Amino acid sequence: MSIFGRKFVVDNDHALLIIGMKKDPEISFESKWVWPIIQKAYIAYIGPTKVLIERFNDNHLICKDKYINLSMEFVVRVIPTKKDVLKVMRNIGSERMSDKDCINDLFQIRFSESIKSIARNYLCQEILNNKDSFVTEIIKHIGTSLNGYVIEDAKILRCSHIKPRDFSREQSLI
Repeated sequence: MSIFGRKFVVDNDHALLIIGMKKDPEISFESKWVWPIIQKAYIAYIGPTKVLIERFNDNHLICKDKYINLSMEFVVRVIPTKKDVLKVMRNIGSERMSDKDCINDLFQIRFSESIKSIARNYLCQEILNNKDSFVTEIIKHIGTSLNGYVIEDAKILRCSHIKPRDFSREQSLI
């Protein structure tokens, strides 16, 4: 380590963001020297992050014929290009892009609404028998415009139909 500079080591699934005197921040996926007097550096996690969507009991899904409880897991990550890392950094901030809770909150509503929209087009038995096509339809509905993120994987963890006696009339009208 030098008196005037500091070397930042960048691991896999991380990016080094250097904010200095240039108009745009510098993005690096390799180790670099940073000069603290004129530059500020952040190491951001850009690897896979799990987003869990659970629609149970009071928050069940409505299908064509029945109600179901569903738990899905999405794995999202920042696309490892300088352009996309910069886009994510500008949208949510350099420190928040490493916060898994922030990322979870960012996608929770969008993914949940897509699941709800697609489930209305399926019969309960179709979802149970054709989980892969159901997941594929959800990913198509979500789309690819995720502001620098990409869905790497999605899977149904739990899916079961609800018997009418398992919830009250008020819950079914929500």
